[in-house]
Amino acid sequence: MSKFVQKIFFFIAFMSEIPLFAVRVPAWFEHKELSYPSEFYISAIGEGATENEAKNNALSQISLFFHTNAEVCNELIKTYNETETKNSYSSKETTSIVEKAKIRSQAEFFGVQFTGSFAVKQRIYVLAFIERESVFKVYEQEIKQNALVLTHMLEYAENPKNYVTGLNCAKSAVTISALTAELVKNARIVKSVSENYFSSVENLINRSYTALKTCQENLTFTISVQNDWKDTIYTTLSKLMEERGYAVSSGGDKSTSTLSVTVTADENQTGAGVFLYAKISVTALATDGKPYFSYARTFDKKGARKQADAYRLTYKMIADELKKSFIYEFDEHTQPEFK
Repeated sequence: MSKFVQKIFFFIAFMSEIPLFAVRVPAWFEHKELSYPSEFYISAIGEGATENEAKNNALSQISLFFHTNAEVCNELIKTYNETETKNSYSSKETTSIVEKAKIRSQAEFFGVQFTGSFAVKQRIYVLAFIERESVFKVYEQEIKQNALVLTHMLEYAENPKNYVTGLNCAKSAVTISALTAELVKNARIVKSVSENYFSSVENLINRSYTALKTCQENLTFTISVQNDWKDTIYTTLSKLMEERGYAVSSGGDKSTSTLSVTVTADENQTGAGVFLYAKISVTALATDGKPYFSYARTFDKKGARKQADAYRLTYKMIADELKKSFIYEFDEHTQPEFK
């Protein structure tokens, strides 16, 4: 092989190692703070095997950012809901962060945008960012709208003349308050504002929880049961209502609502024993006697050789069903749909 041919051969081999087009690295990949300064943006670089995976990874980091910086707002949330438990997060396991990012908050992260994707070494990278000022305005508008709704609901929730209606509205107000508190928390993270900036809506939030507590304390129930057996149904319903935070009275002027309960147990005696076909109906009545909730169940026959055992097993079956479904249906019905 001549020297000329050898030179050509080595030149071709050398050129084959050089890409025809150099990959342009985006500025945000190498200098994120310069491209998206933290003073104006909340941003995170995500990576994954696909573009969607990279975006989800970036979103989970932004969600973690909100949680990490929300420590300064924890006292605010505790003021509104003392029963809320503190979630735990780990920045070491990306998968768990992504999963928790989906459920950690009722409030949305508004205005998240993405850059174009960038590939290197078979990994896809993308940057997610939030523009602080514009997103703060979105949060602020959402908070103002919720404040108007809370004001309307509290007109009824704080009315002591009808604690049944008040309780319904107070429950809705507390649900909205929890969401609004989360929005306030996120808004403070996006933009630093004065301590009193959201004081008016924070006052509404506190009033919502106070109204709920007041309505529950003043909504006293009298439970009247027809055809009970050894106070099984009365005891079961009393315990359920008290565990839910309601007061139960033996009767009198203090009562503001009545649970009128009727149990039927049709008895059928055979050579094999005693069988009962049971039904129960519960109607909740306001002070003026108008019903506002009803509950009913029909049961399969229950029997035993001895009459006492048949009644014991039948009423236990009714009590078990009340424990399973009564409070759930009562809460669902007395929590009005909020539009």
